[in-house]
Amino acid sequence: MKLHNNLFDLINLFNPIKNIKNIKMKKVMYLFATMLLVFQTASTTFGQDASATVADPNNLKARRIPPANIQEYDAKRPNGELKNAFSMTIPNTKSNDLMRKWDKKARSFDAKSKRVSEELFTDNAKIPGFTNDVDLYVRTTQEGENANILVFAENNGVFLTSKANFDQANIIKAILKSIDTETAKEKIEEELKSEDRKLKQAQRDLDKLQKELKNNKEDVERKKREISDLEKAQIVNTTDQETKTKEIEIQKVKYSEVEKEMGKYVD
Repeated sequence: MKLHNNLFDLINLFNPIKNIKNIKMKKVMYLFATMLLVFQTASTTFGQDASATVADPNNLKARRIPPANIQEYDAKRPNGELKNAFSMTIPNTKSNDLMRKWDKKARSFDAKSKRVSEELFTDNAKIPGFTNDVDLYVRTTQEGENANILVFAENNGVFLTSKANFDQANIIKAILKSIDTETAKEKIEEELKSEDRKLKQAQRDLDKLQKELKNNKEDVERKKREISDLEKAQIVNTTDQETKTKEIEIQKVKYSEVEKEMGKYVD
């Protein structure tokens, strides 16, 4: 017999074995068929479990805050000229904060920045990957809860585009992506701090509740002892009343006897 791939076919292996008259041979064949069935079932199950537990490679670096989308289009400069620009919008961010991040990043390029009209102008930025210095013109705007940054990059008098300057344009995009990642990281760090504060507050609340429960239990035990003492006192009191009642009855008899004796001396 050959090994079948289909589990149903394996089960059918048992049918012809019934017709074997030799008892020993029948037992051997049953054992062999059973082993094949177990092997096939285990292999199928293991394969399913393995495929279910393998992580999707595309999700290994999944971020809670999705990366910002970088766009590229012709935008108007303060002088009215249309030049290619790199645009990125970051949600739930202030434009002033976004500009500060860019200014900090620009200083790492051994360059100084200054305000020119509505733009932040960075002159002669020494950006790794460029053979010549780069002039950067940047402005940020607030769009509701989101902040947008627009970057014009000029190299050798030419404003960079992905179509004409693919490698250099990717470097500018990489700078924007690093700012986006930094912003997302700060948000997660702030959220982590917030959750940590909540966790610590919850722990303090739990400690308080546990202390209250401990005090309540101690109060209950104390009250139980007090109740027990009162119950014992009640028993003693009841016994004392019974004794005193009997004493009164005896005293009444004695009084009556003396009273009768007294009557003998009355004229």
